[in-house]
Amino acid sequence: MSSGYPAITTPQLTLRCAAFHISSDQESWIVSLDNLATPFVCILSGFLQQRFGPKLILMLACFPYMCGWGAAAGAGHLQSVELLYASRLFVGVGHGFLVTTIYTVEVSSKEFRGSFSIFEGVLRSIGLILVFCFGALIPWYQIAYFAPVFPLMAFLLLLNSPESPVFLVSRGKIEEAEASIGKLKHKDYAIEREIENISFGLEEQKQSHNGEASKLDILRNIGKYPEIYKPFLIVMILSIVQQFSGATVIRGFVVKIFGKVFLKPGDNTLHTHTNGTYDCDTEEVPMISRLANLSAILIAVVRLFASLILAKLLVKIPRRSLYAASAVGTVLSLAFFATTLLISDHAVPWQLENSEDLLNWSSVMSACLLVFSVNMGVQPMPLLMSSELFPAEVRALCKGISRSITCMLIILSLKIYPVIEQSIQLYGTFYLYSGTVLLLLPVIYLVLPETRNQPLASINKQFSDNQLDQMDKKGKMDMNENPFPPVVSKSRRDITFRKRSLTTNTENEKSRI
Repeated sequence: MSSGYPAITTPQLTLRCAAFHISSDQESWIVSLDNLATPFVCILSGFLQQRFGPKLILMLACFPYMCGWGAAAGAGHLQSVELLYASRLFVGVGHGFLVTTIYTVEVSSKEFRGSFSIFEGVLRSIGLILVFCFGALIPWYQIAYFAPVFPLMAFLLLLNSPESPVFLVSRGKIEEAEASIGKLKHKDYAIEREIENISFGLEEQKQSHNGEASKLDILRNIGKYPEIYKPFLIVMILSIVQQFSGATVIRGFVVKIFGKVFLKPGDNTLHTHTNGTYDCDTEEVPMISRLANLSAILIAVVRLFASLILAKLLVKIPRRSLYAASAVGTVLSLAFFATTLLISDHAVPWQLENSEDLLNWSSVMSACLLVFSVNMGVQPMPLLMSSELFPAEVRALCKGISRSITCMLIILSLKIYPVIEQSIQLYGTFYLYSGTVLLLLPVIYLVLPETRNQPLASINKQFSDNQLDQMDKKGKMDMNENPFPPVVSKSRRDITFRKRSLTTNTENEKSRI
């Protein structure tokens, strides 16, 4: 809900009867300010997850969201734009913890890892639908009165959730890791084998990083670790395309965009097409179109369906194929949306006044196609890849750094959008987006690896030049049957010995009792 909140807040603050008024510059800050706090929290989140565990940090993320809603309610009551800024900063802190979590990928099986990671987008879409519906019915500050109940519910649900087995094994808490896997898997699942797999993967990564190197040392000498910098570059390219897909701009300015589409200058149906919530305005100031709010809700529903479909397709279809189809659909949808906006803006000089309603709804339909195409791969893939491509021992840190850079790109995208729109019009902006995605598509398809149904430990080996990470081609076999090379390494024997020793000691203690 907090992601779509600016889209319904800023248009209401442009009305004459608004609680307080904002300038165009203040509007862009309200839309983008949450991303200003997120980069710093993303990097901090990586360290905290390695230290305290993904589950605890995920629970911590609930509190900034509650504080953000409280500040938003206070902004409406005290008529303070500064409190509204503070609200967005709190939201940015929560986002920083939430989007960098590695909890989902570490508790999910490899078959459903992608689907569960994308499920966050499903819940986000539901939140957008709710906030757009509320925004069409009540003032923006009243939404903040009851919205804190949602992060509170999330916190309570996490209390009984298991911690990441990977984190527990890395801390030597083998029994707790077994209990965690027992909660996550079915009763006949081979828990000991899973513990051994995790242990071997962690040990192997330590060997490949020369054992003694700290995370900061690895980052300082990142050129020596292709298994880190190659995934990082891939995620960055995906993030650049994500920002030029238009999805971020549409989410932040959706009500304003379609307010311009449906409320043309000199429209005689101004009063019949406006939302009753804002009927205190006059003809001197354009009202918020009811159809603009309806368009926002419709687009959020399309995003929800796209996320649900993607969660299912990720189990069956390779990631590369999904991304390619999504990118092609995005290019075509951006061009279609820009064309409908172009024709709609020139309806009078081109003598198409009788087709204006058709053109307006064609704009909405093309925007729905765009949102559907983007959310089938272009939008969620950077977050998914940042969870899958990095090594386990630096996964949280690298995901935090990559996400912080992505947030800077989001700020840049949202801040320059009004400037670009004024320079080349709304339709020209989306033509520009379409051309940029088209140019970068071949590059991404060339470098994007396939990760479907692959264990996390084996995905990273695709980028490593270290001989310890190279598997003998003759001895390579299905990871489901035997995830280890044919020759058992010393580290694996040591891990297995330690595991068996711990199990034996535990059984002896129980027999004494």
